[in-house]
Amino acid sequence: MIHRVLVSDLGDIISFSSNSGHIFERWEGVVEELEPISHHSGGLDFYDWMGNFATRQVWDVEQNWARRINGHRGEIHHVVFQHAKARGIDIRLGQNVTDYFESDSEAGVVVNGERLVADCVVAAEGVKSAGRKIVLGFEDRPKASGYAVYRTWFSSDDLAKNERTKHLVVNGDSHAGWVSTVLALQKIHFLTQT
Repeated sequence: MIHRVLVSDLGDIISFSSNSGHIFERWEGVVEELEPISHHSGGLDFYDWMGNFATRQVWDVEQNWARRINGHRGEIHHVVFQHAKARGIDIRLGQNVTDYFESDSEAGVVVNGERLVADCVVAAEGVKSAGRKIVLGFEDRPKASGYAVYRTWFSSDDLAKNERTKHLVVNGDSHAGWVSTVLALQKIHFLTQT
């Protein structure tokens, strides 16, 4: 495994539930900087494939633990990266991570042949993550679901101008999903977060 670590303004959405959102609250000034660039819908509205409202998922109980943080991946990465740099944290970009390790007393990575011990190791290299095996304690191979996912991030200006889509953006942040059923013959789902 070789993983090259980079920070980029590219990307689509990234979401942190309140389970991980409380960590951001411990980092002085980070939540305040993320707040204006975060998504703030009250829940996720689900519709069937014909557009009929089905149910609403809300996260209000979770807010008792901590806030949810959702937004553009590149913008959130930038805030966290700048926060770490301002505190003198050793950040090495463009390195080849070739292994992870963890024992009862330490954890870290092997980078370019050098063993680095860290307070925190973030294994965020996707479904084939070598770090995932360490966390779970077993190999958890990806399983094909038959679905393909396409994610994108773009300006909503054109959506606001279109009569068929403006409801998604004119009233502030929203989150909606259209879910097909077996009766719809095609298993196609569509989620939006604006």
